[in-house]
Amino acid sequence: MKSFFLGCLIVMLITGCAKKKGENLLNIPITLEVYLTNHVKEVYYPSIEELSQNMVKLFYKTEPIERHPSFLKADFNGDNYPDYAFILPLKEKGKNKDSLFLIINSKKNTDKNQEITEDQYSFFYLGLNDSYKNDYLTLKEGSLIKNTEEGNVMTVTWDNKEKKYIKQESLK
Repeated sequence: MKSFFLGCLIVMLITGCAKKKGENLLNIPITLEVYLTNHVKEVYYPSIEELSQNMVKLFYKTEPIERHPSFLKADFNGDNYPDYAFILPLKEKGKNKDSLFLIINSKKNTDKNQEITEDQYSFFYLGLNDSYKNDYLTLKEGSLIKNTEEGNVMTVTWDNKEKKYIKQESLK
């Protein structure tokens, strides 16, 4: 009987200490959090549970477990500072939820909690989706890719000459 309870305790400890899927979405710099709140109204961070579970399974076949499908941190424009891509659902208005696809470029290191300034970030609105539940973000060969469970793809690359993102949509 003692070994049964000890076994249950060990299982509970192991499962309690395991990383939760998608927890990195909440691990963004405070300066970015404030910038996002000030510039994008009526959005929230989606939970893993409200996303399409088929898409989540597909996403985690190739991506690290701590990454969230709706958030990606990488250097998209080659300036050696972290940039951030989001698919953020708008707060519910009726039955349908639209979502925003956006990128925020850092202009300086945002990993430290520093004084918040407007010139720290550049905001790029890349579109409005009719649903966020099937969409996920990945990085492949230096390009940001917004993919869906259905196979629709949008590749986003930085045009250094024009200082803007170029979108190319295609079907798989």
